[in-house]
Amino acid sequence: MAALTYLVAYDFSDNADKVLDYAVDLAQKCDADLKVVHVVDTPTFPITLANYDDLVIELQELSQKKMDEVRERLKECPVPIQTVVLNGVPGEEILKYVENNKIDMIFLGTHGHSKLENFLFGNTAEAILRKAQCPVVSLRI
Repeated sequence: MAALTYLVAYDFSDNADKVLDYAVDLAQKCDADLKVVHVVDTPTFPITLANYDDLVIELQELSQKKMDEVRERLKECPVPIQTVVLNGVPGEEILKYVENNKIDMIFLGTHGHSKLENFLFGNTAEAILRKAQCPVVSLRI
């Protein structure tokens, strides 16, 4: 086990792949383990959609399948890599995971959304940047 553990906040986008590649490269150079974490964004407010629980389960299964593909793509990588799928509000869940798993550094991408988009949709990167208790590498791709 490496002395350092890095976390990549991963959303399956092309930008997230670029951030992951950057983190893998740095993890190799620093002899760090890597945890790739995706959060299935589930609302915290009451909703009345029929079959909501089934939808969440389907999203979890799809996310896990995609994370398995990420792990397969990186199987030749000399860095120990673990993929994790969580549920909840992405920023909050990533911060909890960091706190509970001795993460030394977080890698995430930012998209440069407008202030209106940040207000309407929230901003995972901003929440992590403001509240993380470890260094955060934010890559604008």
